[in-house]
Amino acid sequence: MNTRRWLCLVPFGIAASCGGVISGQSDAGGDASTCSTDSDCPNGYACQFPVSDGCNATRACMPFNSGGCKGVLSCACDGTGVVVCGAGASKPVANTGPCEEPPICASGLACEVCDTTGFSPVPQTPPWGSLHTCSASQITSLVTACVSATATSTTCDAWKTANAGYCASCAVMPATAIEWGPIVCAADGSCRLNEGGCVDLQLKEVSQEKAAGGSGSCGDAYSDELGCIAYACGTCTGADSTACTNSAAVNECKSYVDAAKTSPLCGGLDATVCFPQTEADDAAFINFFCGTGP
Repeated sequence: MNTRRWLCLVPFGIAASCGGVISGQSDAGGDASTCSTDSDCPNGYACQFPVSDGCNATRACMPFNSGGCKGVLSCACDGTGVVVCGAGASKPVANTGPCEEPPICASGLACEVCDTTGFSPVPQTPPWGSLHTCSASQITSLVTACVSATATSTTCDAWKTANAGYCASCAVMPATAIEWGPIVCAADGSCRLNEGGCVDLQLKEVSQEKAAGGSGSCGDAYSDELGCIAYACGTCTGADSTACTNSAAVNECKSYVDAAKTSPLCGGLDATVCFPQTEADDAAFINFFCGTGP
C-alpha cells in the first residue's frame, strides 16, 4: 500500500489553501481551528481531516469548495474509499490512490492464490515400498478406484476393503503415516501420488532427504515444488485446477520449479516413471513401489 505523504511548505498566510489549520477566526461556535461538525466552522469551511496528516489527522476547519472534490476515491485509513475535497476529507486518508485490491493472478482464476509468501516447504515424508505385494490386476483396479478421473473416496475405500492385506498396506497410505507408499490419502478422502518419494527411490537418495537428516534430495526439491502448487491451487477443481497448476508453475511457484529442474541431485531422473500422465503411467508408478519394480 502506498503510504506516501505530502506536506505543504508555504508561508503562514496561505497555509489554509494547503490544508493548514486556520486559527484566530471564530464564529458563533467559537474557535474554528478545531471542530466536531461543519457547524463549528465559519462559512466556506468544513470540518475535515487534513490529508497531509495521514492516519494521525484530527478534525480541523478547512477551506471547502465542493468543486474541488476528487471524483476518484482515495483510500481511508479504515480501508474504505473516501472522497478528498481540496486538502481534506471526511476520514483520515492513508493514501490518495485507491485502496489496494487483492492481487490478480496471471491466470485470472479466482481460486488461485498468487501470493505464496505464506507458503513454507515441509520436508517430504520418507518413501516406502514393498515389491511383489500387489498383482498386476490389483494395480489396475486400484488405479480405477483411487486415482482415475472417476475415482471417489467411496470407490477407493471399497478397493482397500476388497484388497485388505499386503497390497493395500503398501499401495495406499494415510497422510499421517510415518512413511508413504505410492498413493497418499488425506482425511477428506482425497488421494494423490507420491512423486517426490518415487524420485528418491529411483535415484537412491532416500538417505539424503531432509527428513533423514540429510542436506536435501532431488525428491525434496520436487516436494517443495508440488507443495507450493498445492498451496496456490488447493481450492481449484476440474479444468480450473489444470489451468492453475500451469499458471503457478511459471509464476508464483517458479522459483521452486526452477530449483527442481536445475538441481544437480536430479541428474539421471526418469520423469516418465515418477510423473505419470495417463492411467497406464499410474499403474507403472504403483508397480514401481509395490509390484515388480522398475
